[in-house]
Amino acid sequence: MSAEPAPTRALVVFSGKADLGWLRLLRPGFRHCFVLLELGGVWVCVNPLAHRTSVELWSLDPATDLAAWLCAQEGLSVVETVVRHPPRRASPIGIFSCVEAVKRVLGLQDRWVLTPGQLYDHLTRNGKKSLTAPICGNMVQKSTPEPCPNHPPASQPGPVRP
Repeated sequence: MSAEPAPTRALVVFSGKADLGWLRLLRPGFRHCFVLLELGGVWVCVNPLAHRTSVELWSLDPATDLAAWLCAQEGLSVVETVVRHPPRRASPIGIFSCVEAVKRVLGLQDRWVLTPGQLYDHLTRNGKKSLTAPICGNMVQKSTPEPCPNHPPASQPGPVRP
């Protein structure tokens, strides 16, 4: 028998930044989400935006604790989880949003998880399903820096672009 491959580690990042006016109706601190996957020594950042989906490779110094770095960024909350392998059936039909994109990447098929706040609650509530507790902050009341920054602030270590 072949051994099961190790699950793919994922960091789901939540932001309170609201570039679109209607996003301000969502829970403060949970108005956008994106996901980072650890694959072969690099991190793949999948950031579903309103006008496009950004996919970036982040090559980091192996000593960098990406989760801690993200937690140190003002206004971000991070939940560590793993990618699941759901049954091979169509995912529920729904509105394509940052939440839906992150759910697809993670293999989640819960049709009633619609907002970033609901996704955060789902991930932290269902910690028994190969999730860990949130590793940093909960709610942030103010606007936050741009997710998946191209260049981190000079004062802080962060992703090194290839």
